[in-house]
Amino acid sequence: LSGGQKGFISFVVKPTFDALVAFSNAVLSTEGSSSEGLKSTIVNIVDNIGFWKQVDAEVPADDLSKMCLPSDLPVGALMGKDKAEHFRAFNSSLVGTPTPNVTYGYMADMNGDELVDFEFDLNEIIKIEGCNGTMKHLANRLALRYGFVSSSPGSMCSQDTFDKFLGAVNAGYDANPYHNSLHAVDVMMTANCYLEHSGVVGESASGWSRSRYALMIASLVHDVGHPARMNPFMINTKQPLTLPYAGVSGVLEAMHADRFTQLLSQFDIFEGLGNDKAAMREEVVGLVLATDLSKQGEIMGLWNSKRLDDESKTTKVAGWDLDVNSDLGDRSLFLKMVIKAADVSNPAKALPVYLSWTSRILEEFYLQGDEERSMGLTVTAMPQCDRNTPALSGGQKG
Repeated sequence: LSGGQKGFISFVVKPTFDALVAFSNAVLSTEGSSSEGLKSTIVNIVDNIGFWKQVDAEVPADDLSKMCLPSDLPVGALMGKDKAEHFRAFNSSLVGTPTPNVTYGYMADMNGDELVDFEFDLNEIIKIEGCNGTMKHLANRLALRYGFVSSSPGSMCSQDTFDKFLGAVNAGYDANPYHNSLHAVDVMMTANCYLEHSGVVGESASGWSRSRYALMIASLVHDVGHPARMNPFMINTKQPLTLPYAGVSGVLEAMHADRFTQLLSQFDIFEGLGNDKAAMREEVVGLVLATDLSKQGEIMGLWNSKRLDDESKTTKVAGWDLDVNSDLGDRSLFLKMVIKAADVSNPAKALPVYLSWTSRILEEFYLQGDEERSMGLTVTAMPQCDRNTPALSGGQKG
């Protein structure tokens, strides 16, 4: 589907997994056909696709990259190893290089409050902007809301630099079932929602605009380059990707942070910060490293040490000895908790959204288990990575 080919594909969605097989093995035909009405055709397909009906449709092949898997795709426990390979091949054909010239017309009249709604439906935007356009679209919407990007003095960077950075970040994510660019966008939106409704952010307080921007950037890059495998697997099997970070428990988080600094050297998204650039870089790196689950006890210990038995003792944050507006250490801890909560927020979302992400993360676990078995290793049991003995309910506890 590259090289400027034009044409149409036809596929049938049957009440089986054949939907993916048909998509991934689609055959080009009728070369040179017009693409008039493409957007409405794609929207109709995504709206109607499912495993309970048959659908015949034609889609211009040169625009398939703008499409994406439906949110309720029953992957995970329903998927065997062979089917998983179809899934990976299919997803790879759709999620790749950034979509150029994405317009921001959709949601232009949207009420700003919808951008900070916890039940914000990411899938509605995916239908319009596609997998590759979603990050660029929503990051720009938030940047516009908070004045991060413009040619005016006081902004973080120019529009051109910001868009190029977003394109590189999006391209840096692999087409994994879960740890992909859409997960990054979901964390960005959720983290910003938490911050917006926390009730503790003093917008006039020094540095809050910078901290909000740092949280946004950290959310977008926190899993860039993720290989769909867990830290223990990467360490125990001495994977080349993370060997440079040997000696730390969170080798993946260290790699993500390193990828961010490499991107920053190419796209100066802090160009408007002058002497504060280095501090901003360190703030983002600190937030990315905080997503390492092995640091959970350490960060939670610090957080719980701030809890007050007597709420009347503070006027800063009710029940907490925190001053996120004046104390930069308190603010840093607060932002780390925000990104950590956003990173694992799926169970707090509406049930269909929760189940969709659960299916995706399960498939990643199973793919790791498949590789462990092929290498003659013991299949990881926590979380459950053996697709032959699925334990969905047990994995959702705690």
